[in-house]
Amino acid sequence: MNKDNARELLAALVANARTVGIYDKMFISFGTLLGAVRPTMSRYAQQYTLGFMDHDGDMDVSFLPISHQERRDYFTMCKQQGLMDGWPYPDNRVEVHPGNGDLLWFSAKKAAGLTKCCNWFWIEKDGYLFHSKGDRWPKHANEKIAHRSSGFRASMLGIQASLLMDLVEIDFEGLRVNVPAQAGTVLDHWYSKWFTPAGGSSEHKIICYVRDWSNPNTWVIKKK
Repeated sequence: MNKDNARELLAALVANARTVGIYDKMFISFGTLLGAVRPTMSRYAQQYTLGFMDHDGDMDVSFLPISHQERRDYFTMCKQQGLMDGWPYPDNRVEVHPGNGDLLWFSAKKAAGLTKCCNWFWIEKDGYLFHSKGDRWPKHANEKIAHRSSGFRASMLGIQASLLMDLVEIDFEGLRVNVPAQAGTVLDHWYSKWFTPAGGSSEHKIICYVRDWSNPNTWVIKKK
């Protein structure tokens, strides 16, 4: 990861969120949160550091539930600043809710080859928060065939809402950003043995299967 470029991109996204008035709903997530919490050996500094992890291929920021207009205003600012110019087909880096047109996800970067940042807009249902890429989101591999045959179009991956709703501000790579106050418990949910730098994939344990995007009553929540 190009840390200077990553810092510049994150600073722009944070500034846009402040301008739109959604900064209090924005937090760093997934591998970016992991880098903020767990010291990782930097091959450049030759010491354990907090911040962007050298081996991480991108950044992740997330948003607690916000309005349709706030999502659009934030995305429009990013686009106007050229933060979608790094993609040959930028329309492929944006996903919207097939039911109501809300933004679900977009991936921003300023130039080809530079660091990208996934922006996730979370959906609340039944005490959980879920993120997704809509119909393009891959079904969970182990249950792919069974749930397709049951008529489910897509899946969302989730976590208890109570673990994310309380955010605190920290210093991260010289920037002020939000993280979940229960960051350790959140990472327990997302990653296996996250405190030991041993790699591994996310362990999403709560899945919401979507049959009809426009009717949340048809969504089925399952815990792994």
